[in-house]
Amino acid sequence: MADSAIEAPRERARELVLRFGWNAAAYQILNPGIELWFSSAADGVVGFVRHRGMLVVGGAPVCDLNRLEAVAAEFVAYAHAHGERVCYFGAGERLDDRDVDDAAWSRQPVWLRFVLRWVRLYGARFYNFSGLDAFKAKFNPEEWEPIYAIAEGASFPPRALYAIAGAFSGGVPIRLVLRALLRA
Repeated sequence: MADSAIEAPRERARELVLRFGWNAAAYQILNPGIELWFSSAADGVVGFVRHRGMLVVGGAPVCDLNRLEAVAAEFVAYAHAHGERVCYFGAGERLDDRDVDDAAWSRQPVWLRFVLRWVRLYGARFYNFSGLDAFKAKFNPEEWEPIYAIAEGASFPPRALYAIAGAFSGGVPIRLVLRALLRA
């Protein structure tokens, strides 16, 4: 494939990100290794990674806010037409039409709350969460924007968490965890 065939979609995505991007997640879709999908009207772009039948989207679709719902629906239809499901990671509140408050945590499946608490508690052996918290506090923001993982359906399926882990680990998440445990 010619370089221009690769660069043209990246340039169009860059234009949309510069016009409609609202947070860091919107800009990450320009990174190498992120697949791009454009709406049929070419006014929206989605950046994603494929993992075991799941399209893990980095952030929400990048488009005019008035078109967000339509672009997201078109992307989900595209995924379903190819036998795949969609999971949005880092979408912020953009795709969550509910009021986000402390009750949002209680709406999560019990297994997910357990896994996230366990990672925070035992993952500290491998990652300095308190150092990250201290670093972020230096910026003294007025508020922190939560990061959401949103999957299709009424509940967040384990398959979506596995796909997110696979997208971040670049392969099989179980191997990554086993290697980390062996090094501990």
